[in-house]
Amino acid sequence: MPTSTPDGGLGSAAGASGAGADPAAPNGRGGGRGRARRRRVWQYRWLRHLIGLAVVLGVIFGLSRTVQQITPSPVAGGDLVVIGVGERTSLVPLDRDLLDSRSATAAYGVVSSSRDDGECISAAWLSLGAAAQARTGDHCAPEIVLTPAARLSGSGGAAVSNWSQLVALNSPHGVDLGRLQSDVSGSGAGPQRSGTPAEPVDPRSCITAVGPGAVLAAAAPDGSVAHYVEPSAWAAGGYTADCRVTIVDPVLGSEQVIRRLADRPDTTVLVVGLGPAGALSSPGFRLDPTASRTLTSVQLAYRLDPRGASVVPGALSSATTGEPGVITLSDVSAAITAHLRAAGASGAASPGTSAVGMARWRAAARGDLGVVPGAVSATAADRLLADTAALQRRGPIMATAAGVFVALLAAAVAMLLRRRWRPAPLVAAALTTWPVALLVGGLVPWYRTGQPVLAGIGTLLGAWVIAAGLARLLATSRRPAGIAGAAISLTATAAWAAAGNLGLVGIPDITGVTGAVGVLGWGTLLDSTTVVGPDWLGTGPGASGVCVGAALAIAAWWAERLPRRQSLVAIIGLVVIVGAALWPNVPYGVALMAGGAVLTFADTARSWVRQAIPWAAPLFVGTAAASLVAAMVGTVLLSLGSGTILLQLSPDSPRFGGVVMGWLASVTLAVWLEWRAEAWFAARDEGRLPDPMKL
Repeated sequence: MPTSTPDGGLGSAAGASGAGADPAAPNGRGGGRGRARRRRVWQYRWLRHLIGLAVVLGVIFGLSRTVQQITPSPVAGGDLVVIGVGERTSLVPLDRDLLDSRSATAAYGVVSSSRDDGECISAAWLSLGAAAQARTGDHCAPEIVLTPAARLSGSGGAAVSNWSQLVALNSPHGVDLGRLQSDVSGSGAGPQRSGTPAEPVDPRSCITAVGPGAVLAAAAPDGSVAHYVEPSAWAAGGYTADCRVTIVDPVLGSEQVIRRLADRPDTTVLVVGLGPAGALSSPGFRLDPTASRTLTSVQLAYRLDPRGASVVPGALSSATTGEPGVITLSDVSAAITAHLRAAGASGAASPGTSAVGMARWRAAARGDLGVVPGAVSATAADRLLADTAALQRRGPIMATAAGVFVALLAAAVAMLLRRRWRPAPLVAAALTTWPVALLVGGLVPWYRTGQPVLAGIGTLLGAWVIAAGLARLLATSRRPAGIAGAAISLTATAAWAAAGNLGLVGIPDITGVTGAVGVLGWGTLLDSTTVVGPDWLGTGPGASGVCVGAALAIAAWWAERLPRRQSLVAIIGLVVIVGAALWPNVPYGVALMAGGAVLTFADTARSWVRQAIPWAAPLFVGTAAASLVAAMVGTVLLSLGSGTILLQLSPDSPRFGGVVMGWLASVTLAVWLEWRAEAWFAARDEGRLPDPMKL
């Protein structure tokens, strides 16, 4: 392929890319300077496309900033009771009755927790106390030892007899057991001036554990629990406790406990499902193939504030997930800590503490669960649970996508064997538009149909056909379908990043219902976002990997076809625009800038590249080098950001790098099939290829 053309150009469906050398210059490399000076800036095709991409992403970014913000919702009642129930993948009659009758002071959602395959519900209780995924290994049943007072009266102290074994099991994973209790141990100490006496500690700023599972959650770092009550004694005493927070493992009869506490005027009840994990395997990277799979459990959760309380009803959420209706078990831990600290601060105020100091203390202590305002009903909670259940059964849909991709590779092999190049543009378009097909799942509620798997497969294939057809239509003699497909994928993933995976306020989804759940986050198949994966907020590693890889591919295409000065401006401009769309995902933006820097160097040293590697096209060399650097930089930054080392990679780290390199393979194969394969085989047949042993 020639390294310069009179009018090499590239367009896109949404202004993602384009190239055009100055026709006033001979061979597009200077000359005709008088006419070039008179040429308007917007007559450069690549510049028009850059401006178009910036405008599209800017509009989307601006609209996404009007997203319904999560409203902090502190506990309205004086006491907080957290009730961990068994498997809650559907609403029981009591749940329906409470959500419908208490819709003005309730919030609903799902709570996500993770555990290793084969572990029991004790792992969830231990995770609640550690504010992180904890492991129980072979120690499934809680081994609780009661103090003499607790054995006699049913109320007193308790301890976990096998605590040291549990600590040894979790320490290598960086999990601190008993963190919940240690975080709240000083909650009564509010701000104070130097020279003033220590402020009194609120005696009720503590946690009462009811039942064996609650002991695992409320245990101190040494495995002891100061306030423990047997479930039977707690019921006999009228369900009262000495502490502001009570964690309850009802063992049996959870409905009776919930019903009795729901009408208490000074108590907020938070019900969380802690049942067995679902069948979804986390796609995290494992160096040890014998290690246990991590399973994700998604269960019902709802919160009931006292009647008449000034609270915001709606869907539970948090800053962790950023998803309406979705919280994590760690969010529940944070809510407990925030409630005790806020209560301790309000009860510990002394004359020596200024009002400004108290306000700062309360603001720093706040970590409440949030609520996205909206209507509350049993029907809405039911739909949320049904949606999450359908989203967890995506295996056949992803298998279909993989099967289609394998079929495309088989078609490419058949073309090479038969030397038939006519299907090359269509195959190239399909090889570079699969990200669009996977992203469209977030815009179509396939998971709400009677046959979600079939609807998901239909959505995937339909979107893939449309995107590939559009790329084929945009292909010209100067613009291969593979590059057009890459431009479409770049536009789609950059727009997804700019929107931040959040729904837009007031815009209904395709079902015509404007609910708490936004129109963009749910149903996507490119990333494990929303309730089925770790990438709760913003753009995940899959979409970001494609976005970075596509931007580098388009930039390399411009570097190949534009005059040097224009290509440098085009590369820098594209990196800046796409990097802004990826913000605040810093590792992805830095990875893109690193790849862009490599590509800029390759562009300025294109003559050296041709001399050093005469048998390879600068287009492919530059794309490969830039993509490799971007993948490595992103992987390292994600590993450091997760607090791990390279031998303990976080799930996002290898996924991002793998997607970048996988995308490089797709776009390289697509462009090579369409523009180079026929000439390469002709040169091989004529003996014009270099000897591989001399390369």
